[in-house]
Amino acid sequence: MLSFWEKDSYYADTDIVIIGAGLMGLWSAYELKKAAPSLSITLLEKNATPLGASTRNAGFACFGSLTELISDETTMGTAAMLSIVESRFKGIQKIRANFSDEAIQYDACGGFEAIQNNHFTAANLDGHIQYLNGLLAPITGSHQTFCNATKQLNRYGVKAFDHLVYNSFEAGIHSGKLVNELTNKVLALDVRIINGIEVKGWIKTGESIEIATQFGQTIKAKQLIACMNGFTQTLLPQLNIVPARGQILLTKPIDGLILKGFITGEILAIEY
Repeated sequence: MLSFWEKDSYYADTDIVIIGAGLMGLWSAYELKKAAPSLSITLLEKNATPLGASTRNAGFACFGSLTELISDETTMGTAAMLSIVESRFKGIQKIRANFSDEAIQYDACGGFEAIQNNHFTAANLDGHIQYLNGLLAPITGSHQTFCNATKQLNRYGVKAFDHLVYNSFEAGIHSGKLVNELTNKVLALDVRIINGIEVKGWIKTGESIEIATQFGQTIKAKQLIACMNGFTQTLLPQLNIVPARGQILLTKPIDGLILKGFITGEILAIEY
């Protein structure tokens, strides 16, 4: 049972409840508070710290690899592909505008993609590079987003591949520190964050929404925003959102490794 003081503070009625205190939930709270400082906002996070992709993104500030963008254009069309790339590009700019590179360990190291001859892009690699560079120039302001770095394969020690493409806009980022810095920024705006609270459901009562948690506590809000990303299926199965699984291998620094930057490999369009 909650005390009067707990009900009147942590679980007090609020304008907006946001489910999930990862990057999506934190940015939502931040933008809402900037637009309307008088709003009362409560974030509910079921874990002690956010445990989704926000803090487990492999340290990428993603822009998109050559073959990824070509594949996206094939499946969704040119306009949709460019819209996604523009959102990524602007997102990285927004992050850097709010936090210093040092605070989030942002490293504009670029990225490499290794490709074998049996991949469909290999036969006309320079043509694909030139084509995408032209499409992306209005977004990035650069006419050389991608460049053919195949001549550097031996220098970098990349084996079992035939081609190498460099992407100047890929970067490294410390995702844990980014979430921590953004959390501090949101807390400074008087946003309430409650960790260890799992939302089990909600009902609309009149003009408010009553959010139920696993311990039987309820919080009333005027609006509810769900920012669970990969966990959306748990509370909103009707949306049929199935998260894609990603996997990385992390090593200690390798002595003598010349290659700096992120590298993905393409074999028959399978990225790993």
